[in-house]
Amino acid sequence: KANLRKKCCRYLITFLSAIAVTAGLLIPAQIKAADSYDKDKKGSITINLDDVKQGDSITNKAGVSVSIYQVASIRINISFDINSSLSSTGVDVNDITTSDKNLNAAKKLSATIGKSGITATTKKTDRNGKVSFTNLPQGMYLVEEADGASYGTFSPFLVAIPYMEDGQNWIYDVEYLSHVQIGENLIGWDSVLHLCDYF
Repeated sequence: KANLRKKCCRYLITFLSAIAVTAGLLIPAQIKAADSYDKDKKGSITINLDDVKQGDSITNKAGVSVSIYQVASIRINISFDINSSLSSTGVDVNDITTSDKNLNAAKKLSATIGKSGITATTKKTDRNGKVSFTNLPQGMYLVEEADGASYGTFSPFLVAIPYMEDGQNWIYDVEYLSHVQIGENLIGWDSVLHLCDYF
């Protein structure tokens, strides 16, 4: 069982890291429709953790601590300025154009964030695996797991508030629903499946 738990956690790290690969995270190509942009509107980030099957049981998705950090502010032309304390990371927050770039940038920022002086906002998921951060200033946020409890671990990722949908509408309230299933074939874990829904 111990080996099974280790394998589960390893694959949770790999597959839950893809939570942040689309929608508001592929940012620069979305800088359109400026007329519909509201510079004073606040935003939110909501994360829903799905059940993860581990053998005959389901991991506990309640009480998972999630932290967010505002790592960049937004300019009037709807581009981003990284916090000066993070400039040494070399991360270009206006070049998050692929899922790989998002995750790689998030890992670099996560490794430095503790020494940046940027204050985290941390909350725990409820019994349904849901956690929400509301009334957020516009900008770019680093989302990372502060304590996986008994759920597993997901890699840090970046979220932009707002992001553009369909080249027309700015989305200020971002929601993620993760679906992760761990298959029954333990040899090589070839049956691991991952799906993500974005709102």
